[in-house]
Amino acid sequence: MFFFQPTSSNRFAVNRARSKCLNKYQVLRGDDEFVVEEKALAKMRAWDETWSKKVATEERQANIADKKFHAERKTPDASQTLAGSLSDFRV
Repeated sequence: MFFFQPTSSNRFAVNRARSKCLNKYQVLRGDDEFVVEEKALAKMRAWDETWSKKVATEERQANIADKKFHAERKTPDASQTLAGSLSDFRV
């Protein structure tokens, strides 16, 4: 959400270029309301891309941790099964 506020010498400023997820806030200034709006939209797109990358990284890390957890739980069971199987083949 953007709000335009005229400032001195007919310049415009975006009051609320904000990303709550990334905890970022920026005031953008320009001579033309359209230019300022485009700057704000570009900044928000950049912040959205940064947030998407951060979420994807966290999801990958959680997936790896989950796989490790399950592998650690299965390892003793597999070792016991393997040991039992090998004892059946010993002469």
